[in-house]
Amino acid sequence: QILHLDVLCNECGNCATFCPYDGKPYKDKLTLFATKEDFKNSTNNGFMVTGSFGNRLITLRLNNNLWKLKLNKHGKLIPVDSPCPKDYDVKELKKTSAIISTILKDYHYLINDSVN
Repeated sequence: QILHLDVLCNECGNCATFCPYDGKPYKDKLTLFATKEDFKNSTNNGFMVTGSFGNRLITLRLNNNLWKLKLNKHGKLIPVDSPCPKDYDVKELKKTSAIISTILKDYHYLINDSVN
């Protein structure tokens, strides 16, 4: 499991009990949120996608930092208005952006187009 789908989870903890890996997937994995309300009410690292296809805006929470990202013409995510804090691990942001880019490209059916 690479991605936690918030809309399918009630955070009951069963996945932590039966997961063959250490940790709690619903807390430790990157979360895809289907609604702004769910994103706002969570503390999980994760993201939500707003806007229509071709004009997507990604709001990402990563280690208590909020980022606004968009796809450039090469299909890479770039920050819109969120400068990197000096002490921030840029490698982690790049790794997370690569996961999100893959989801947008290859698993777009997971994105709720009604979130605006």
